[in-house]
Amino acid sequence: MFRAPLIAVFVVAACSPMQNQPEPSNQPTSHPASRPAPKPVTATDEGGRYERFGAPLVSAQTPVSATKLVANLDDWAGKTVQVEAKVHSTCPKMGCWMWVGDAGDRKVFVRFQDYAFFVPKTGAEGRRVIFEGKVSRKELSVEEARHYAEDAGDLEAAKKITEPTTIPFVMATGVKMYDAK
Repeated sequence: MFRAPLIAVFVVAACSPMQNQPEPSNQPTSHPASRPAPKPVTATDEGGRYERFGAPLVSAQTPVSATKLVANLDDWAGKTVQVEAKVHSTCPKMGCWMWVGDAGDRKVFVRFQDYAFFVPKTGAEGRRVIFEGKVSRKELSVEEARHYAEDAGDLEAAKKITEPTTIPFVMATGVKMYDAK
């Protein structure tokens, strides 16, 4: 009898900023639906053709691999770095987050500063990305972890989440997503 209102609440809540979070620096300052996402910039550099989402990458540093970042997370925490990896998955609802990594379980969760931009909802898997942002260790509550699993369409995995988890996290200001090769 109450299914329609609950479904509507879930649909409205999908990909919205999570409430009551202890880390304000990792929280977007606006709701993703408050403004349209800007179109990506297409360009070519020594790495090939890419689409840029968000701000230009400004750091002159050489990108660190996601594997190296995860292995030495404490060394990078609190710093703004460029990271290079392959896209594992993106938010299929809005493109408001992505999981990246090079191999195995060494994945990094990436969200986009102030919801100012999004990445493709589909077709990004396996593409090489270089992104820039602030690194941290983020604790996901059970509710948050379930939210992201549900957004990804993995309802069975969401049901199995019973404890908070800590993940490698980057709040990105810009992303270069290279063409698939």
